[in-house]
Amino acid sequence: MEFALHAEPEDLSLFAADWERLYLARSHEPSVSLEWTEALRNHHLRGAERFHLLSGQEHGRTRLLVPLVSERLSVGGLPLRSLRALSELSNTHSDLLCDSLDDVIGESLVDALRQRVPDWDILRFARVLEDSTLDRVLTRAVAHSALPARFRLEAPSFFLALPDNFDTYLRGRSAKFRNYLRRMEKHLSARGTLRFLKVDCAADFSDAYQTLLEVERTSWKHDHGTAISAVPHQTGFYRQMAAGALDAGRLHLTFLYLDDIPVAYNLGLLSHGNYHYLKTSFHEAYRRDGVATVARARLIRMLVEEGVRVFDFPGEPYEWETQWTQDLRWHRSVVICNNTAMGRMYHMLSSLRDRLRPRGQERSVTYCDPRALKAPRDARP
Repeated sequence: MEFALHAEPEDLSLFAADWERLYLARSHEPSVSLEWTEALRNHHLRGAERFHLLSGQEHGRTRLLVPLVSERLSVGGLPLRSLRALSELSNTHSDLLCDSLDDVIGESLVDALRQRVPDWDILRFARVLEDSTLDRVLTRAVAHSALPARFRLEAPSFFLALPDNFDTYLRGRSAKFRNYLRRMEKHLSARGTLRFLKVDCAADFSDAYQTLLEVERTSWKHDHGTAISAVPHQTGFYRQMAAGALDAGRLHLTFLYLDDIPVAYNLGLLSHGNYHYLKTSFHEAYRRDGVATVARARLIRMLVEEGVRVFDFPGEPYEWETQWTQDLRWHRSVVICNNTAMGRMYHMLSSLRDRLRPRGQERSVTYCDPRALKAPRDARP
């Protein structure tokens, strides 16, 4: 396979046809799609980070596209030159954009990174699904390269296997939950007209995104500084990414209205028959009315009726997600150390820290507390 490194390419549309062909060739995470990549590059890169694109071709046909970010950072006092896939800037599952994920791709990629990409000490994959194809391919590619690497268990995320009808799903939930959902539906219907709407027309997107921001501004997260509406780079990222996903037929955006008031929304993406749940929020004044639960139940009903069979919560685990599923998938982080002085030093020190780490609690789930999250630096006051 022949590789080329495109340093800080300005126009990714030149790769659009190959990008979409590769994306559709097998089941990929939405974070490696072209619309997600362009939105990340335009809104998430910081001044010291550099964007590159590594392409791999065989017999004149592109088989692999890997957007990369290089940066300098300090880990445990060590000055390191770090390399990672651009999609790692998002808190989703790690992935590689390629037509087939096998040992040839994995070994060729690691070799190309050593030979074609200069000046890096560590290469990081933060959230590889444990025992996935990517996990196995990376493990074997590292062994083939003889480079030292660090593999570590990371926090899990929830997922929900959807049955072929919504009633079957509800019967699998607790009686307490089913009763609560019925009470909230009845209570809200008594207060006004409930409408659950899906946005699937490009002409409606601009107004729909403003409605999404309106719901974010009425949520507790806005004053806390973590709402999309409060963080300029997040506002821009989700606007550009969602618009691109709508054009590609992947956006799944729904709103719950009480009369004419938008009280909750669900933002997700459809990819290879799976639904990826990205963002949700609700009007704080309607918290006790259960609008978040009602909106999510109607979303699941809609997805079941649309034939979706997997509902993925790709980020960190939240306790509220246990209302909907108990099924978890664990992650592993993979740090490949280059044959440089700092790369070898990092591997030696991280191996020592891992040996000193207490054992026995690796599989305990720690739920993320959204109110403990710190506002990004560019959050609006």
